[in-house]
Amino acid sequence: MSYRHSEFNRRRMLREFWEMSEDPGGEVRTFGSRFEPLSGGDSTEFTEVTSPKNKPGKSGKRKDTAPNQNLYTKQIRMDQYNGPRFLILKRTDPGKTMELENPFFIKKAMDAITTNVQISRLKDGDLLLKTVDRQQAAKLLKQEKFGGTMNIKITEHPKLNLCSGTIFCRDLIKVSDELILSELKDQKVVKVDRMKKKLDNGQLIDTGVFILTFDLCHIPDSIDVGFYPCKVKQYIPSPLRCMNCLKSIPLKSDM
Repeated sequence: MSYRHSEFNRRRMLREFWEMSEDPGGEVRTFGSRFEPLSGGDSTEFTEVTSPKNKPGKSGKRKDTAPNQNLYTKQIRMDQYNGPRFLILKRTDPGKTMELENPFFIKKAMDAITTNVQISRLKDGDLLLKTVDRQQAAKLLKQEKFGGTMNIKITEHPKLNLCSGTIFCRDLIKVSDELILSELKDQKVVKVDRMKKKLDNGQLIDTGVFILTFDLCHIPDSIDVGFYPCKVKQYIPSPLRCMNCLKSIPLKSDM
């Protein structure tokens, strides 16, 4: 193909391209562009098209979505703080337990107090209760009678209501554990431990990693440490070690 024919085809394709991108009003703009021509001006001058979600208001300022995002984050945290709780129902009548009790009677007696409680039986016969939220747990903790005939005592489970997570914050290295605990208590933190690193000379130094124990069933996504949030990661403890070789426990039957 000669140069004349190739130039002719190129111009024809460009003409078709511009005809496809022509607006009904007659103005021409680049096809698929983020920019549009200024009204009343040359078609070669363009201005950026503003997204409808972030258009300037009457004052000429763009809308700031940060306050709404902060409120959304706080609402998520409040929902996490008001999560389920695990309780233990124990019978206090002398010489009697909840073992082999009629499950129909247990279900009806529980529904008479509150609904939507998950019930399971422990090995010793006591009942493990999982509530919907803290308000429901507080109501059950006040109960002393069950089904109108049984004397019971309901307490919180000592382990299932706690979880541990880690945060990394170098700004807390010089802050005492007592002060950290007092400041984070409103975010359901009940215990603070710091991880240290041992140098070759035997000296222990802080790493900036802290193990936080929460009075929650699941760790929160983040917590506020002063003026900025810190992401919370699941704490996985180190594996058990053999007393003889100080290595990870091998698969031996005589351990």
